[in-house]
Order: sequence, then structure tokens, then C-alpha cells
Amino acid sequence: MSVPGWGDSGTDHLGGTYGSFDVDNQVRLYQGDRLVREMGRYQLSMTVSGLSPAPLPYRAGATGEQAQLPLIQLDYGIATDASGRAGRHAELAVTASHLAGSTGTAAVDEAGLEVSYDDGVTWHRAALRHSGTTWRTRLDAPRAARFVSLCVNARDARGNSVRQSVVRAFGLT
Repeated sequence: MSVPGWGDSGTDHLGGTYGSFDVDNQVRLYQGDRLVREMGRYQLSMTVSGLSPAPLPYRAGATGEQAQLPLIQLDYGIATDASGRAGRHAELAVTASHLAGSTGTAAVDEAGLEVSYDDGVTWHRAALRHSGTTWRTRLDAPRAARFVSLCVNARDARGNSVRQSVVRAFGLT
């Protein structure tokens, strides 16, 4: 049985990301109506540990026109059984894209993938094959492994980037 790939974008994406920049050179990130981070000089960086897990929209900036930010979304695809387990040598696909309507986008031209079979204690760089916006690899899970954890990074030609780690992304048969 094959279960569709999962991800945080495309038809599975629950929130929107909109941005504008204030004349005082401050960037403010809101989750829903709550200000979660503010920084100057048109840059914003943070970890997601302080964010609500609820599917709330994000927006950057407080005044001016709004435009969809060129954030890179990652979608994952792997054949799994009904309980969410994949074969030890299954093919994994990672697709990187921007949300429709994003401004300031460029082709995603770099990606990297690290795989862990021990809940992120050790990581192994995966060899990737690239086609369009999708990168593929074949798992090589040890016999004793029960789960696969993933750490993916992607970058577009304008310098927009994402790094996403998913511990116990799926189980193994």
C-alpha cells in the first residue's frame, strides 16, 4: 500500500506567510495576532520552539503593503504501509518550492539531506539525485533501526533558505 507524501506546503499547507517592512527598518513576525520576534535591518531569525503548534497564519511587518514572503517549503514523499512504515531501502523524495504568489523567488538550486536511524544521535549525509525541484535518495537503514529522522536544507538562487529537522519522520518495516 502506498500513502501519499506528507509536507508543510502545497495542498497540505494550513497557513499563509505575508510580509512587509516598516520604515523604521524593523521586521516583526506575528503568529496570528501575537508578536513573536522583532529584529532590525530587514533580517529576522528565530527558532520555532516558542511558537504555538496551532495552524495560525504568519505575517512579517506591521505597516505598508503586504507580499507573500519567498519562504521555501519542503514536501516529502515515500511509500509507506497503513501504519506509516517504509521499507529499509525505499526511495525518499524531497521537493522544495515556494508558495504560489511569493515575491522575490528564484529557482531552488541547492539541497542537502542527512538521515538518522537513531533519533538524531548520529547523522549520515545522503547522496541525492536532482530532477527539477525534487531530490531523491534511497534509504540504507540498518537492520536494528526502527525509525528514520530527516534533516533537510535547501537554498534558492537569491539566497532564501530553509533547514528542517524531523525526528522520527516515519517508521521502518
